[in-house]
Amino acid sequence: MAGKTLTSIIGRKAISYIFSERPSLFVPFEGNFPLAKDYQREAIMNEVCGTHYFEDIEEEWIKDLIKKGAQIYDIDQGFKAFLGDRKKTYNALPESERAELLAEFMDKNCLDIGALRIY
Repeated sequence: MAGKTLTSIIGRKAISYIFSERPSLFVPFEGNFPLAKDYQREAIMNEVCGTHYFEDIEEEWIKDLIKKGAQIYDIDQGFKAFLGDRKKTYNALPESERAELLAEFMDKNCLDIGALRIY
């Protein structure tokens, strides 16, 4: 049992990002959004609500979506925390300054540009 991830924790983090057409107002993720279609919502929610451990989810496509949603969540929430009070004016900054802030955040967190590509 050690080392297993509770589905309720990772699923809660991921779910809103899975169905969002624009997963972040601050981070320019690249990918085909939303990650899941509306007709898939019930199957995904059933797995998130009905499976205790993430590792026990049988459908690999659902696991993959949850991992991607959690990745977006972690980066988005981390970047917003990094911005702090600056997030109020972030989107009004010139694109070059926004890029510098994002690069600084990614460097501090050992992330490369590939972390923003969600496919």
